[in-house]
Amino acid sequence: MLPRTSIKRQRGFFLQLGILASTVALSIIMSTYLMMKSDQYESQVDQLQGQRIATLLHAIKNASRQSGALAQWNQPGQPFQNGAEHIGTMWLKPNTCGGTQTSEFLFCDFEDSPRIGDNMQYKTEVTNDGTQVELKLTVSNTAETRGFDFSGENGVKRSCTIARIAGGGLANLNSGTSISQVDCDFDTGIITMDITWGTSFSDDLSIHGTNSPLATIDWNGQDVDNMDRLEVSSIVDRENPVFRLDLNGTSNLNNINVNSIDANSGTIDTLRSNSANLTSVRGTDLDYDNADIDRADINRADINNGDINTASIGSATIDQATVRNRINQTNSSQMNNFAGGLAIGTGSNISTLENGSLYVPGAVVDFNDPSMFFDPNGVSRTRDIRLTSRGGVALSNLTSKYVHQGSATINGVGAIKGVNCGDGAGYAANRIVVDWQDSKRYHSANGVVVSDYSLNRIGVTKNASGSQFLVRLYSYNFKTKLWETPRENRALATIYCYYP
Repeated sequence: MLPRTSIKRQRGFFLQLGILASTVALSIIMSTYLMMKSDQYESQVDQLQGQRIATLLHAIKNASRQSGALAQWNQPGQPFQNGAEHIGTMWLKPNTCGGTQTSEFLFCDFEDSPRIGDNMQYKTEVTNDGTQVELKLTVSNTAETRGFDFSGENGVKRSCTIARIAGGGLANLNSGTSISQVDCDFDTGIITMDITWGTSFSDDLSIHGTNSPLATIDWNGQDVDNMDRLEVSSIVDRENPVFRLDLNGTSNLNNINVNSIDANSGTIDTLRSNSANLTSVRGTDLDYDNADIDRADINRADINNGDINTASIGSATIDQATVRNRINQTNSSQMNNFAGGLAIGTGSNISTLENGSLYVPGAVVDFNDPSMFFDPNGVSRTRDIRLTSRGGVALSNLTSKYVHQGSATINGVGAIKGVNCGDGAGYAANRIVVDWQDSKRYHSANGVVVSDYSLNRIGVTKNASGSQFLVRLYSYNFKTKLWETPRENRALATIYCYYP
């Protein structure tokens, strides 16, 4: 049975352990709660900032629609002068609070820069040719290198969230202005928006100029497809104005399916096709950007004025072909067979593959490591070479790390010149081996010491550049208690270059 004091100690220990566990659990709960509240606060702040950007876009749109905006294209100092650049929002505010507008397109206490983020700005660029004004709004830092940044923390994700919120606030814009989607660069977080207004845009149909209706129009009970006669200069695709049909000019169509084209009493001067499957084509001027041909037997192709940029041909026999740009093979398992040679390059830089050999004017370079190369007429650099004639042994194992450079006999004291070992090693790679050959030693005659030299040592010093070494052959004189360099001390000093 445990003593009572031991039981009390155990109870105290478990009580402390329980308190510690409760403290840890409470810390985790509080940390989780604070993170949730922080995320909720960030979401509210981002929602507000996105709404503020949408409000600014509405103000820019309304200001561009005012009377006289287009006429400011060549008026210096005017808000809509061509090339004007506005930092902030003061240019949209009325002159009663320091702005440049006579009307209030943006209320006076609207912020001049984003309320969140570090060093942020609103920047509006104006392009105006007198018939159409284009405005580009950019929300970024003042250096225009990133979007929202919070105390040095990358805010690309939050920037793009704010852009989506701003885009959601544009649903009630009138049709009279062309506004592109709010864009966010996923690499930098910079938010951009394009707004266009011109004489080709109108909220209502007008008999005084061009109309751009965005809804179905009832033409006195008949739709456009039931019209008996339509007189137009050209028909333009609304989603992509690049595509147009001009009956008396140049047309650009994305895709057209035609059963037959007959030019019985006319001439088709030029036929261009981005992607076409043609059974038979004859003409004097044919341009193909991308052609699929199942089979072609061509003895000779003479194209006086035509370009074939990309061609996919299943099987072809061609006697002669001249390709100005490039040849691309996408099938990595297919070998290219050349009965003769293959020349690559121009002039003195031509490399050839012929008769089983490779002829190059320069070096053969490792694609993955250009510092490794083989130059038959110069210096080569390889990791190692194995010699089959020596049983496959590596050349590095056949060569010594110490390369002999010269020797000198030293009598007492002597100098030996250093060697520049090259290849970046320089004089630092010099190694000196001293082979002691003779020395002055002590001896005795009838119990009397005649010579007092019995200990020897070697000293080697070099100058500051390492290009000169001084070798000293010391013997210890027990009488004088000094290390001396008598000429009777002789050694052979050999200098090497050391390549590890």
